[in-house]
Amino acid sequence: GGGGGARPPPPPPRRIVIIPTANALGYFRDNRAEGNIDPNRDFPFDVEDPADCMQTIAGRSINELFRSHLFPIGLTFHGGMEVIGYEWGAPTYLHKDAPDAIA
Repeated sequence: GGGGGARPPPPPPRRIVIIPTANALGYFRDNRAEGNIDPNRDFPFDVEDPADCMQTIAGRSINELFRSHLFPIGLTFHGGMEVIGYEWGAPTYLHKDAPDAIA
C-alpha cells in the first residue's frame, strides 16, 4: 500500500442504452412494416407534411427515447445491410452538417 497521494476523481457517470429490436412488432410479425408504414421512414425528416410521421409504435417509441436523453454518440447495427453505421453517415449528408448541428 501506502502512497499518501490524493485519489483521482471518479469517472463521470455513463449510461449505455441498448435497443435489441427497435421494431419489435415487425420482428414478431416477420414483416418490416407496421400496417403499410415502414418505421425506418416514420420520422419528421425530409417529409413534406409533418402529419405523415410518428404513425408507428416503433417510430414513436424511438422518438420518445431521444427526446428524453441527450446521446453524445450512437451506433446502429443494421442487419439488413450488415453494417455498423453512425448517425448522419449516409452519402446523402457528405460535406453537410446534421440537421441538428446548431443545437
